[in-house]
Amino acid sequence: MVHRLRRGVSGLGPLVGVVAVAVAAGCGGSSGKQSKRALAATGTTTGAATSATSSTSPTGGAGSAPATSSTTAAPGVVSPGTIPAGGTAGSTPPGGAGPLPAPGPTSGTTGTGTTGTGTTGTGTTGTGTTGTGTTGTGTTGTGTTGTGTTGTGTGSTGASPAPGSAPLVVVAEPNVATTTGIHGEAAVLRLALAAGGSAPVEVHALTVTAYGSIIEPRYLGALRLVGDDDRDGRIGPGEPTLGQLAAPAFTRNDGPATLSLSPPLVLAPGQTRHVLVAAEVLGSATGALTALPGRTVALRLAAAADVDARVQGGGALAAQGAFPLQGSLDIVIATHLLISEVVVGAGEFIELYNPTGADIDLSNVYLSDYADGAEGWWRLPSGNGFRPGTFSGDFLVRFPAGATVQAGQVVIVALNGDDYETQFSLRPDYSLTGNPWNANERMLFPDTSNPPQWRDRAPLFFTGSLRDAGEVVCAFTWDGQSDLVRDLDLVFYGSSSGSNAPVDRQQHAQDGPDADSTPTPYLPDTPAAQQAAAPTRSAWSGPVSIRRVDFSEAGERATHGNGVGGHDESSEPWHLTFQLDQPSPGQP
Repeated sequence: MVHRLRRGVSGLGPLVGVVAVAVAAGCGGSSGKQSKRALAATGTTTGAATSATSSTSPTGGAGSAPATSSTTAAPGVVSPGTIPAGGTAGSTPPGGAGPLPAPGPTSGTTGTGTTGTGTTGTGTTGTGTTGTGTTGTGTTGTGTTGTGTTGTGTGSTGASPAPGSAPLVVVAEPNVATTTGIHGEAAVLRLALAAGGSAPVEVHALTVTAYGSIIEPRYLGALRLVGDDDRDGRIGPGEPTLGQLAAPAFTRNDGPATLSLSPPLVLAPGQTRHVLVAAEVLGSATGALTALPGRTVALRLAAAADVDARVQGGGALAAQGAFPLQGSLDIVIATHLLISEVVVGAGEFIELYNPTGADIDLSNVYLSDYADGAEGWWRLPSGNGFRPGTFSGDFLVRFPAGATVQAGQVVIVALNGDDYETQFSLRPDYSLTGNPWNANERMLFPDTSNPPQWRDRAPLFFTGSLRDAGEVVCAFTWDGQSDLVRDLDLVFYGSSSGSNAPVDRQQHAQDGPDADSTPTPYLPDTPAAQQAAAPTRSAWSGPVSIRRVDFSEAGERATHGNGVGGHDESSEPWHLTFQLDQPSPGQP
């Protein structure tokens, strides 16, 4: 039987579920135990004699090809010229994008000229060398759109064309990670924004939808856009916050939140900016995070319209791409099994908590409170000095084959199953002594062989207990062959005594059952005098819990230690990560 969490979550940080987006635009412009709780167009138009009909006279700008005037002249020679943007015949249009006029027939009053060529825009009627006129001139005539020596005219350049045709391309890139630790971190959606075209692009807002197996308004807080300057997919020291939406950013379950950027994020033409949309995960200060491991949260850009981007000073750019773009991730608090509670006095038990996103196989997991100078649990691979004495009250036990603890759940090991059931009206998951119920609920004890064989009955006259005044408790793992064991979690509570002192392996070397005969030394533990014990009481009244309140093991050294992943489990500041409380079996 495995206890499932029954406690709710509230309160408040490389998820790392990740989605990457590339954008291109073109335009014109942590004796008792205790549990832990705690992202211009160029147009060609006719010149001389390219204007209105003889009965209608436009006031400026290159227009549509006019009809032949009432007085027809012979064709002239065409030469280029710059002209203003135009409108339809007989009217003066504003400058801007529009279809370019086609060449019109050549006409004039007394001669012929040619139409100049210019960019589309708004401007006044151009003038030439020899004069101006309603119908346009060449050398001997006038034209609406400009004149020149040979009928060439000039005009002012109009505004840039509208950016409606400039695309914004969004491309999903591979995930960087699939899980996140809750060490003041967040659920992250990873984006890469790249601008194309000839003018800057402004990103004004992103509309992000959060969904998954959590209740977003309860577990997610503020939403931020952070510059991922080192491109590692994680929020790093010094990386800038580009925009923020205060908690609770997501006001309804599986709902959207619009993250507005003020000022907008500006991308120069050809520039790529890597950013993280980061949703804060709440609960780290209250222990509520214990309900989250193994659950999933995802952040999504559901559609092109969720990206509000514009040409700087211009209109909106329509995003294109394979929407929806999203990142799905599993929430984890730590990467290994944790001791969440040690209860001393009546109904004594040790509670282990799985803070990861996956089930943990306990078949090679051991529990011990035996540390007596140069002897202790760490000598198990050597086959000597690891067994506590029968009448010492100490123990070294192992979980039976096939035992597991699911993500986000706890497993309770009672020192005496009968006492635990009497005290709490519950049955423990496993026990050292007492009514066996069935063999699967009994922890395994080593016999006197070397290497030891493991059996489901305690040694004769075994009376295990936890020392009220203080001692060390360790959960560790061993593969049955290696020279060394690896600590999973360690807690020392209360005051030290001769045979109940903080662990200090002093680089003890030993050889395990593996094929080689070369001893391997343990790394130095944190000096015993520097280990900060968890609290206990000098006077006891009933059961007392030494309970974990910091599930991130804050302050623990993560390298050069004897724990899994290199952690130094003896360095955790237990006086800060544990506190005295009432027992809460099944609720880390």
